[in-house]
This record gives sequence, C-alpha cells and structure tokens, in this order.
Amino acid sequence: NVSLPAISITSLFSTSISNLTVQIPPPTVTITATPSQVTTVGGNITLTCNIQLGQSVDTNVTVNSTWIGPNSLTSSSILARPYQSTLMLGSLATTGAGNYTCSVLVSSVNNAFISQTTQRTTILVSVHTINITTSGSPVAGQMYTLICNGTLAGNSSLIPVITW
Repeated sequence: NVSLPAISITSLFSTSISNLTVQIPPPTVTITATPSQVTTVGGNITLTCNIQLGQSVDTNVTVNSTWIGPNSLTSSSILARPYQSTLMLGSLATTGAGNYTCSVLVSSVNNAFISQTTQRTTILVSVHTINITTSGSPVAGQMYTLICNGTLAGNSSLIPVITW
C-alpha cells in the first residue's frame, strides 16, 4: 500500500457566479430499418432510432426524439433508457417513400445547468410496385404474353432484377 499525502485546496472569490453552463457532447444517433429500407406497396417497415449518450453525460437528462418524414409526417416523444424511438410505417404507398429523419434533443431535467444539443440522422425508404399483365387466357401451343412493369419511389439508383 502506498500512502499519498493529503492535498488541501483553498479558494477565495470576490465575485459570485451567476450562470454556469456545461456543454453536453452530441449523442450518437443511428437508424435501423426492419425488415429493410425497401418494400412493396402495402408493405410494412419499422424504423428504430437508437440514441447513445456519451459516457461523460452522468446527470439526469431528458431525451426527446422527433421523426420527420414525407407528407409532413412528424412524431415526437420523450424517451427513457435505453434511448430508442420507433416509427412503424404500415400499409405503405409510393407516397410514403423518401427520407425519414430522427432528430434528438438532449437537455437537463431542469434546463438549468446543461445546454441543449441536437443530432439528426436520415434514412431513405423506397417503395416499389410490380404489376404483371397478361394477354388473355393461355392456350396450349400458342404464344402467350406476360408484361412486367415496376416503379420504384424513393431511390432511383436501385436496379431491379426480374427473374421468370
């Protein structure tokens, strides 16, 4: 065992401190999509916003999340640990395709000692339609035509793969 000498610190102040602000490091925000970011019309996607506070945040804080999406979609909530916010997108139409943003605001419980910090993360959701049309009823020995048409809303960089 090593014995350390005691240290005494004395401080005299002639002025008082009226405001003290401690900066909160921005949280790490990630979004996951289940089952994936791409679905067909009528499909369902669950978006989860995962918020990780820095290890230095050791005081009581309030974590607010807001989802912002296409067609003026907004949804807000106050979160408890573990800090996660879920947005369920059901029966999607092509108009539901686009960018979904999770915005996170962290502040102290009493807003007195810690400044507010906001972090945003965005995920792109794509919705596609597939239509197969036929030319009448099939007849043995005669040509029969199938036409496959598809559209993709939200991300035109995806290349469709069609297998017959």
